[in-house]
Amino acid sequence: MKTILLLFSIICITTTINAQNEAEIVMDMFELEKKAAIAEFMGLTEGRATHFWEIYNDYESKRKKISKERIDLINEYATNYSSLTDEKIDKMVNDMISIQKEEIALRVKYYKKIKKELGGTVAGKFFQAEDVINTMVKASIYDDLPLLPEKN
Repeated sequence: MKTILLLFSIICITTTINAQNEAEIVMDMFELEKKAAIAEFMGLTEGRATHFWEIYNDYESKRKKISKERIDLINEYATNYSSLTDEKIDKMVNDMISIQKEEIALRVKYYKKIKKELGGTVAGKFFQAEDVINTMVKASIYDDLPLLPEKN
């Protein structure tokens, strides 16, 4: 749990960084801390851990691509939120819906794969850990984003 709190602290830092290279460094730190948090939470034996990490690393490489789409969309929103048209807002909302559908579909796919290979408990812990981390990340990001202004 301490690792998850440290992970959350790193997430909070990323929302205040604007420089691309600094953000990439922080994202690399986040990935390392996330992996440590997952390892601590999963508590797998060495043999099961080896197999789990093979599957998880494949999952994580696919998840990062989806995450980049989310980050790009959030950055676009943060840069332009005060001047967005109704049409642009609608497009951004639909893009976010698509991203969220991709995320959950990926997590379900890997839940099933881990369940088949390592059992329901390991798969459930994977799903739970990813859900907790995703929720923390989203809460941190959205806490710092401005709301759309009201239009008359």
